[in-house]
Formats: sequence, C-alpha cells, structure tokens
Amino acid sequence: MNKEQQTITARERFVWVIVGAVGYALILTLFPPADGAEFYENEPRSSGYVFQVSTTCPDDVVPVVEKSAVRFSTFVKNEVSGRTTNTLGYDGVNLITCVDSFTSANALRLPCWNDRGLYVCESELYSESDGAVIGRATWWRASRESKVFLECDIQLIPGVNYFQHVANHEFGHCNGLAHNTELMDTMMYPTVVFNTGFHYDDIQGLCHLYDCKTDVADDHGRIVIREVVRPGQPEVWTGVISIWKVIQATELE
Repeated sequence: MNKEQQTITARERFVWVIVGAVGYALILTLFPPADGAEFYENEPRSSGYVFQVSTTCPDDVVPVVEKSAVRFSTFVKNEVSGRTTNTLGYDGVNLITCVDSFTSANALRLPCWNDRGLYVCESELYSESDGAVIGRATWWRASRESKVFLECDIQLIPGVNYFQHVANHEFGHCNGLAHNTELMDTMMYPTVVFNTGFHYDDIQGLCHLYDCKTDVADDHGRIVIREVVRPGQPEVWTGVISIWKVIQATELE
C-alpha cells in the first residue's frame, strides 16, 4: 500500500468514526438512556464533612471509613478526624458510630420527618441474604426545601459482609444520593448483593450534584464524562472526543 492509499484509508477511518459518533448521538437524542441516578428531593448537597468515629467502634473501622471519605473527596471534601463519645442526634458532630444490630424503626414514622424545627431523614441498607438492616444514615436540613445538609450521622455494624461497600453506601446518602432501585450493581442499590465499588451511575449522580471538573473513572474503569452528567442537557453534542469516550464507556457496560 502506497502513501496515498494509506492517507485515503486513514481519512476514511476518521470519517467513519465521525459518522458513527454522530449516529450514536442521534440515537441517544431520540432514545435517551434511563436515568438511574437518584437524588433527594430538591437535590441537597453537602459542603463537605469532617466525621468523627465513635468510641463504640473498633479500631479496624477507622481505615474503612477513611477510605470512603477519601473516595468521596473526589467530588466534595470529606474527612475522618478523631474519636468522640458523642451519641446520635443533631449536635454539630458528623458521627460514625457502631452497633451490634439495628432495632426496628418506628413503623409509623416516615423516612423524613420534622424534629425540633429541622427536617430529618433516615435511610437503611439491607442484607440481600436475610433482610437485616446493616447500615443506616440520618441527616438534617433546615427545611424540606433546603439544598444544604447541616449534619449527617452514620451507623454501621462492624464485621458484616462487604463492610467497605456498606460504608460507601452510607457516605453516598450523606452526600446526596438516594437509593437506586433500578441497577443492582450500583453502590446505592438498597440491598447488598455483592461488593460493587463505585459504579458508573453512582459517579454520574455525584458529578450531577457537584459538577465534576474532570473526567472520572469508576471502580470498573469506565469513564464518566464531566459534560455528560446533567439530565436534560444536549449531552452528546459536546465534541467528538467526549462522544467517543461515551461510546467506549457504554461498550464496557
């Protein structure tokens, strides 16, 4: 093959990439994918947390929650700093505490309720195998309409299966993610089936809330494009490079 033929072949390949990308863009525009990421009402956001670990927790819990804090700090600053004897409740301390098992929640209480003039919500994570509660997050806002988390407390059972996943899931609630009932392999699925790590959809939700400044890869190597995170935007018309990355990420699903 001579140089001229090679140039033509390269040009044809580039044209087909462009045609394919545009065709894929048209498909996404006409048939947009289901938006799996879920957010709380009014999409409240954290300004970042400094969590303290209760003295009820064994030492090996600390590196697990520190790892969660570091991972979420990709999107908004979170850290774990020191121990505390504080107990659950709105007291200015973002608490991570440990229990042997969870008592049943009040069946008459809604997931969110008014308490002393604040709007407080609670969410639980369940074991797929026996339906037991294995993690719980409780968070406070000034009102139902507020877009700011004032405080978030996390309760964990040390030693449960997929403990890192459980910690990540509860941090997700504190940072604005609701349960995702659509995709079983996401971190925010309401029951623990296996240790999923950060899924493409979880990161898409966090990027939607916190406006990622760079492209972010999930724990499976799939790239979440910062331009392709806000529902309703003409997401595929952000340039051939971004479109091509989206195609690559979709093929890895």
